[in-house]
Amino acid sequence: MKRRIFWKKFLVCMILFFWTPFLCGLLFWKMEVKKVPKWEHNTENIRDFQVVPKRLAGFETWGKDEYEEFAKDFLYADGKLEKTSKSLPSLSWYRILLERETWEPYAVYYQKLLSGIKCFPVVSDKKEKEGISFKDSWGMSRSYGGKRLHEGTDLMPPKNQRDTFAVVSVCDGVVEKIGWLELGGYRIGIRSKTGTYFYYAHLSSYAEGMKQGKTVKAGELLGYMGDSGYGKEGTVGKFPVHLHFGIYFTAGDKEISVNPYPILKAMEKPLSTARFL
Repeated sequence: MKRRIFWKKFLVCMILFFWTPFLCGLLFWKMEVKKVPKWEHNTENIRDFQVVPKRLAGFETWGKDEYEEFAKDFLYADGKLEKTSKSLPSLSWYRILLERETWEPYAVYYQKLLSGIKCFPVVSDKKEKEGISFKDSWGMSRSYGGKRLHEGTDLMPPKNQRDTFAVVSVCDGVVEKIGWLELGGYRIGIRSKTGTYFYYAHLSSYAEGMKQGKTVKAGELLGYMGDSGYGKEGTVGKFPVHLHFGIYFTAGDKEISVNPYPILKAMEKPLSTARFL
């Protein structure tokens, strides 16, 4: 009799041992994993790019595996990666149950966005004790031309002087747009080989031979930092000298901006002027 009771208890324990994790996993899948938005439905989190810069450290050397891990971490953190290390535990239901068709589009997107970036967009001046400064101004209010939000990062020089700081291409690519815009002044837009569009605005002048359709290399001189814009062609002096740097990616049939700040902060090592001497 006692032996029979023992085996019944043993059987119940074994059932609980094997089924409890399965039931927990099923519950977690329904409550958490199933709700993970598809890439095309998570545009705002992708655009805001609330990632601590240290999490992007060394992204210039990342391979496919690193982008996959980053995508999973990004989803696990609900678009707000505020830790310097990986957010997703190595052994977790989230990692096991997250479907490839959910995380893979994110990994592909981030690889396209980041893999082409090879250098900082402004050349440092070794004669200056202070370097380029910038902050996360993404989404801040702007009023010229109507109420709007700032969609980029402003890189500020230590001196308010035009034609002093060289602006270079962050990637290999092609000059897609060049010329005057009322808001951007003398601007240039480079399309990288991976399809990302990099926007440089408020230049004071362009590098010699710079024109639409020209192929450029990462680190190649595009022009010089200035204060052009906010008026008819040639308008200057409406604001301090700086570079407005923007990044745009294609989502469906639309081109949407993404916050450049974490990327710039992660690679805050301006090139030496020696490259152009």
